[in-house]
Amino acid sequence: MNKKSWLWVLVFIAVTAIPAAVIYYTKMNNNFRNSAAPRPMWPIGVAENGKDTLFFKLPNYTALNADSSLVSTAELDGKVTVIETFFSKCQSICPIMNKNLTRVFESLGRNKQFQIFSYSVDYERDDLATLRTFAANHGADLVQWKFLRSPQDSIFNFGRWGLKIPVGPDEEEGNFLHSERFILVDWNRNIRGYYDGTDSLSVNKMMNHIVLLMSEKDRLERKKK
Repeated sequence: MNKKSWLWVLVFIAVTAIPAAVIYYTKMNNNFRNSAAPRPMWPIGVAENGKDTLFFKLPNYTALNADSSLVSTAELDGKVTVIETFFSKCQSICPIMNKNLTRVFESLGRNKQFQIFSYSVDYERDDLATLRTFAANHGADLVQWKFLRSPQDSIFNFGRWGLKIPVGPDEEEGNFLHSERFILVDWNRNIRGYYDGTDSLSVNKMMNHIVLLMSEKDRLERKKK
């Protein structure tokens, strides 16, 4: 091979191999960033040390589980939790959302550090018997996947100011305004993300973030030992 041919080979390598390496490095770097758990949302101030950011925490809130036990948001402490609002008579987004949550529970429910809180926004029609039937139809155990009932105005206020999602009465009789979003909450009651519960890709992303959060929690606990 003459010098001219070698020159063309070097040009070809420069044109193809180097950009390919850059693309590969960028992709790997992005994958590393994307593998990190989402940071807490809703910053509210700075800690006393002047460095760490303080984030909004879900307030204390108590509701009645379908098994008649009282459940407080204090039970979010130490676990990774997905929260939703729904009502059993909903025929629009709720069936899709709860089908997706069933998939999440079947996939991740073996880990006792994970749980789901499903809050009904229909206090009158979603009595405990109705919620128990609804839970059974979705494979919920009422221990790691709770179906919760609390007075109408109370759950509306918790949804708006605690979960920071739109909930309330709907103009259509018999329906309620509630969000299609799942809320991911960490072991400190910090909101880590919102996901479209009707979209399988968004739910897949949430499942990945749940695993990452549980890994983050494990790392932090090992550091304390």
